[in-house]
Amino acid sequence: YPELKPIQSINAHPSNCICIKFDPTGKYFATGSADALVSLWSVDELVCVRCFSRLDWPVRTLSFSHDGKMLASASEDHFIDIAEVETGMKV
Repeated sequence: YPELKPIQSINAHPSNCICIKFDPTGKYFATGSADALVSLWSVDELVCVRCFSRLDWPVRTLSFSHDGKMLASASEDHFIDIAEVETGMKV
């Protein structure tokens, strides 16, 4: 395998980052962490635009809807949170 070298590094969470997912539009990516937070990031600006803190356990997986308008996050306690990407409102 070729040696990989980091191009950019971001301090996304105070705890371990467990998962990352890019939205289908290429506008955002989301990170989920052991501190039960989900952060939504701007790909162009590399800044956190929104943080979701509705889960109580570490975030294990993330998924955007096919059109990028919804973001689902799931934690270790088998709870799934679905939010609108643009507003952060719970669905």
